[in-house]
Amino acid sequence: TDNEEAGVILLSTSDEVLEGDATQFDISEDGTTASFKLRLASQPSDEVTLSFTDNPAGIGTEYNIEIDDILLVGNSITFQPAEWNTPRVIKLVAIDDSLVEDVETFTLTMTADGGGFQNVSRSVIVSITSDDTAGIQINNKPDFIDLDESNTAATVSVSVQLISPPAADETVTLSVAPPSDDFSTTQVVF
Repeated sequence: TDNEEAGVILLSTSDEVLEGDATQFDISEDGTTASFKLRLASQPSDEVTLSFTDNPAGIGTEYNIEIDDILLVGNSITFQPAEWNTPRVIKLVAIDDSLVEDVETFTLTMTADGGGFQNVSRSVIVSITSDDTAGIQINNKPDFIDLDESNTAATVSVSVQLISPPAADETVTLSVAPPSDDFSTTQVVF
């Protein structure tokens, strides 16, 4: 009927209506996903295109969107007038990278266009937790070093690598414990 309001309805996976634009979905690079459903609030007069955008940009680089278990290709889906009240399952999946990152937060907005639904939108918050940890790995590390005090040119070689890529330059300082004037401290910049 003409008095029905154009809108986008968000539902939990148990079909409870999600109100407002502050609903948050927490996902993780460890495989934790989140899902919700969406449908139109009323029957459109024609096909409706629902576009997905986010701020900051993260779709396809930080997380993916699946629609009814199919990876979203492009940035939109369509609703035909006859299927307006059939919910689509939206699944949010973090992309597992090797970067150590703080929790990242994105505002995902779904905007409808066409069929009397021009510029109707809903937003949710997507929060991604990294599963990567910062650390160093020392290779070729001897169990002990037996140095003769008369040999002042003795050296020990080890290789040092980061467990995961740094977001910016990272300095690792190599030293001995307990501190001694007889050993030099070395810094490695990654």
